[in-house]
Amino acid sequence: LRLNDKKKPLMDFVADRGAIGGGGNSTFQAANLVAHWGVAGIVLAGCDMHLRAGVHWHGKHPDNLGDPSEDIIEQWIKAFETAAPKFAARGIRVFNATPGSDLKCFPYHPLNEAIEACAGKVAA
Repeated sequence: LRLNDKKKPLMDFVADRGAIGGGGNSTFQAANLVAHWGVAGIVLAGCDMHLRAGVHWHGKHPDNLGDPSEDIIEQWIKAFETAAPKFAARGIRVFNATPGSDLKCFPYHPLNEAIEACAGKVAA
């Protein structure tokens, strides 16, 4: 991870291949990492970005990790919103395949359609 001057992970997309941005969550980090590998498309699955069920999609974290608050999730969304044009500038299409997601900066497609679009089998 690329750290800021306070030794905390950067929330933003990191363009150089020597590091990745934190974005506050592992989905952001994974997307930043695979962007360095030259992918043409990324499918986000399980990226609900809300707590309407009281916790996010996979349930509570173990006690040593803690769970996100609404404020934290809003930071995650802002990190993706800031990164979205950077993915696009690199020619990377990002699809959100999570029904009901609050992450709106990437188009929603059902999972099978998103995968096909990334594989270049259908127009997105």
